Amino acid sequence: MSFWTAVKDAAPVAAAVASAVSAFYASRSASKTSATAKDANQALAMLLRPIFDVQLSPFVSPPNEGKYPVSFVNQAAYPAAAVAFDVRGENDVYLTARTVPEIGGIHIGTTNLRPNNAYVLEVPLPEMVDPGDKQQFTVVVRFSDDRHLQRWEQRFEVRRIFTDDRIHYQQVELHVNATEPKPVASPA
Repeated sequence: MSFWTAVKDAAPVAAAVASAVSAFYASRSASKTSATAKDANQALAMLLRPIFDVQLSPFVSPPNEGKYPVSFVNQAAYPAAAVAFDVRGENDVYLTARTVPEIGGIHIGTTNLRPNNAYVLEVPLPEMVDPGDKQQFTVVVRFSDDRHLQRWEQRFEVRRIFTDDRIHYQQVELHVNATEPKPVASPA
């Protein structure tokens, strides 16, 4: 057998081996690219993450029809999408739930609230009659960034204590414990 015949016969085998080695490194590179893209999406989701603050009034007029307004303000520059509010009272008793398609972000350089970056949730609560009366409820807010890269959850525990009755208003002492937004299952 001549040298060139041996090379000609071994060429398909060499091509197959080179193809396998090339496929292995291409797969490895694609895997690294996929992991890098996932890491980049997670970093972008953290950057676009909305964060809510709660604003409560220390006064509630007696004819409040059993509803207490709780204002949630998106403090981030980017909007929150698919915002779901779940409100539970003491002993995990269901009070109300609402879903809002979007709550806008705060415009950089402004300090005033705009209607699109706040949402007022009316929480049904029994009226407080006597000083010392207490009300407690928890609001769980679940939301996505506007690109739906990550789903987030933030909790607010609110406690109100009736302290005084001046000029026909109930004055309450307010306590709010809030968590930072935490990632939950990513959207599919």
